[in-house]
Amino acid sequence: MYNWLYTVHAHTIKTRTLDRYEEILDNQINKHIGYIQLANLSSTDIQNLMNILIENDYSYGTISGTYRLLNTCFKSGVQKEELIKNPCAGVVLPKNLKKPKKTQFFTEEQIEKIFKECLRKTKVGTLRCKYGYAIIILLYTGMRVGELLGLRWEYVDFESKIIKIEGNLVYAKTRDNSTDARYFMLEQNKPKTASSIREIHINKKVYEALAELKKINPESEFVVINARNKFVFLPNLNHGFKTILERCGIEPCGVHVCRHTFASMLFKKGVDVKTVSELLGHF
Repeated sequence: MYNWLYTVHAHTIKTRTLDRYEEILDNQINKHIGYIQLANLSSTDIQNLMNILIENDYSYGTISGTYRLLNTCFKSGVQKEELIKNPCAGVVLPKNLKKPKKTQFFTEEQIEKIFKECLRKTKVGTLRCKYGYAIIILLYTGMRVGELLGLRWEYVDFESKIIKIEGNLVYAKTRDNSTDARYFMLEQNKPKTASSIREIHINKKVYEALAELKKINPESEFVVINARNKFVFLPNLNHGFKTILERCGIEPCGVHVCRHTFASMLFKKGVDVKTVSELLGHF
């Protein structure tokens, strides 16, 4: 399976998807059925694997992803006549493992607290959270984090008050042996989906946040950068966001909740589902 993943499938998928499949192969497939010789692997073995994952409370996404990876690999093996049969045939996936988690978003009171904390400054006039302006942009545009971290100034039109989404950054595993870094930020010219290419109209708060970032980094190619004029790592932005939530007395969560909150604000204003989906860059 490792050979198939790297020599065949890796060339058909994005880097971050390869990272995810590699994690599934390491942590679910190889861990539980890697000791079984391929000729002896049966549908019962794979069904047992699915049951183990269910019993250990893995998410439906992980369970179905494990099955899809196995099935795709074995189908390829059958087509190339390297396998007599696909052992995934006859395996049954559960339809509903548990109720989906309720989508989390911030209340109006929490939004106001976060906004004020993002703008709070130190005695010397710098932001207490250096990514405060970035978080404001996420909160009031619904952009994906990768879309903001990969946003170039050339796609920000201050005159028309529009942001054009043309690409994004992903947090990917390093496959270069010349560096000790385990992960890196990979710029992708193509966004997550075709519908992700879109224009976002910005309000006064976002406009002012962008203007401040432009003042701070006038020569930068990208809107959000770190102290070394490099891409901001997603864990660093998340850490800054959780610090802000802690100061606001709000339960910790990932920065992606800003995107959920933006959608909830639009629904409260009576915006229809189709328009919200388009603004978020969904299918």
